[in-house]
Amino acid sequence: MLFTYQDSTKLPVQRDFIHDIQEFVNVCKAVIPLENSKIKLDEDAEKAVKEHNMKLNEISELEQYLINYVEHLDNVNEFNEISSIKNNIISASKKIVSEEVEQIQQHINKIQDETNNEINAIDSKILNILTPFFSDYIYYPEKTYSAYIDNSVLVGELTASIKNISYKLKLRFIHEILKVNELHDKIALPTWKATGIIHKENKVKLFDVSNFILYSANIDGNSVDALFKDNNDENQFRITVYDDSYTVYFNDTNITSDKELYAALDISNLKLLVKELKTYMQTYIKSSKLTSLNVNQEDAISSNKIYDCLLVIAGIYAEIIKECLSRAYTKNEIAIKIQQSDDTRTEKYITKDELKKQLLDIGEKGLELTKVLHVNDTD
Repeated sequence: MLFTYQDSTKLPVQRDFIHDIQEFVNVCKAVIPLENSKIKLDEDAEKAVKEHNMKLNEISELEQYLINYVEHLDNVNEFNEISSIKNNIISASKKIVSEEVEQIQQHINKIQDETNNEINAIDSKILNILTPFFSDYIYYPEKTYSAYIDNSVLVGELTASIKNISYKLKLRFIHEILKVNELHDKIALPTWKATGIIHKENKVKLFDVSNFILYSANIDGNSVDALFKDNNDENQFRITVYDDSYTVYFNDTNITSDKELYAALDISNLKLLVKELKTYMQTYIKSSKLTSLNVNQEDAISSNKIYDCLLVIAGIYAEIIKECLSRAYTKNEIAIKIQQSDDTRTEKYITKDELKKQLLDIGEKGLELTKVLHVNDTD
């Protein structure tokens, strides 16, 4: 399938861009109001807590005034009875103040707890909405993948960044346990083995590792570090790739640094295994969940800066929109052409007015997005 602008120039991303921009708008329409509600909750809670703290300060000042006043009442004769009355007044004042302070503090705690619960619920909704978008709709990110065994199940993590945004996705793969032979047919590694009954001597033998399980892996561009173990954790082998240089360990033996072992190593077979592993970790993903989103190294979720992230993504989409508009045959249409594998050609488009209308429904932030996306006018 081939995606092009209307003048048949290839799109920089080979995707259905009209679908993607609509998904982006849908995410904005869903997330921005939720973030706005979080900001409103924070402001309302802060205002209420501030008012209650003002009450606490005034009560504290009143308490101190009453105590000072009663303690310094001038009496001609300081009878024991009068001292007792003064002490009782002070004691009663402190008790009343303590009860009022406790009630106000309970109100403050209730406000903070309820606000935190509501915000946590909203954060959960936002993460659920953003997960599919950050799993598949971010253009040009730098990605690293990791996999590891957690509670006997293979899980993973995608760490990615684009401009000043970074994010992480927790991954579940289609296999709970991944064996070598599920990636590649058969792998055997050369190792030294003592042979002979009377006169022992070391000879190179091939050790079948096809049933070994992937224990951990990290993929960063062309760099790979993968560890496989057998079921009993008795044997393991590790492959590392850096600058197209392969290092292979079997248990504590570096096969690639031993001339005789390396001569018996089928390096081409291992390269195929690494290639399949990279493909697996990048594409055979059963589910993903966004676990963190940062902008300028600050947590965008807790600091209410998701909109800042959306602005950055809008800027990336805007470059393609600008090209679509400049290459379009019809004014104000964002259009692409799609060529199927059977050479069937179709066109998809969305007008600037349609996008603008959808974004303006969001409010002031939607208006800002129309400007970033070049759909704010009808030129």
